[in-house]
Amino acid sequence: MALDVIVGLGNEGGFYRNTRHNIGVHFIDACRVLIASHQPWRTDAQLHCFYADVDWCGRRCYLVKPMGFMNESGRGLQLWLSFFKRKSTNMVLCCDDITVPLGDVKVTFRPGSAGHRGVEDVLSRVGPGFVRFRLGIGPKQHPEMDLKDHVLGRFSESEQACIDGHLSSWVTQLELLLDKKEIPSINPSS
Repeated sequence: MALDVIVGLGNEGGFYRNTRHNIGVHFIDACRVLIASHQPWRTDAQLHCFYADVDWCGRRCYLVKPMGFMNESGRGLQLWLSFFKRKSTNMVLCCDDITVPLGDVKVTFRPGSAGHRGVEDVLSRVGPGFVRFRLGIGPKQHPEMDLKDHVLGRFSESEQACIDGHLSSWVTQLELLLDKKEIPSINPSS
């Protein structure tokens, strides 16, 4: 199945801007700028998503940002995918990951949320089969720190500089994934 739906997870609203949990949305916004797309974000309250259709890697792709809270991302994606006649197997889901070092990215083809509640909601509503593009935000700064405080916290200046310094290489990595045109069937054990 061709990958042509790139989704960035995050929480909607200015309060959550530049938090670790919103790195998926930040990345999708950067993709749109770095591929020089002048397509505006469209909003559709019925579909509960912001989206833009762009020419990328020689074909039409969609950049999608679900509206609302991260942990309810699947609702909008379910509606959006149905409306545009796409499947979960067309989707690359870009989200934060505390197990991936800050600035790194890990591509995962197997199902499962690894405890990420936004991914859990997407799995429960649209099913498995999507590729996870896991953007590293690094572990909690202190073991006793509440995980919620970590993911909803803002990056320090040096951490933000690290993220910003990696955005173009992340886009390149995503392009390599998209350029494959077809992704082999996802084996749950791989």
